[in-house]
Amino acid sequence: MNPVWCEFWLDSWRGTQRQRGIAHEREAALVLIDPQDTCRDVHVEARPVQTSTAGAGEHIDRVSRHRGEPYRSPAPQQCVVIQFEPLRVRSSLHRRAPRSR
Repeated sequence: MNPVWCEFWLDSWRGTQRQRGIAHEREAALVLIDPQDTCRDVHVEARPVQTSTAGAGEHIDRVSRHRGEPYRSPAPQQCVVIQFEPLRVRSSLHRRAPRSR
């Protein structure tokens, strides 16, 4: 596995349950699973540090470019981008393999 640095941002919409839950709980988790080996994973626990509507529409368009077109919300809602600060990172690579007997 190669090390990767990334920013942890989440696109959401003003007033959604997800956005309200993050604001209330003040934490979130991100789990990344290797599709070739589902026993390999990375678990990131984080806290929100910034929520903004400025540039949020452009951000969701930029990260959804793999679809080949800008993101279109099914309902007219105000897009919000939430930035997170990682607190703890755990990986399946840090787990010890069971001892053979």
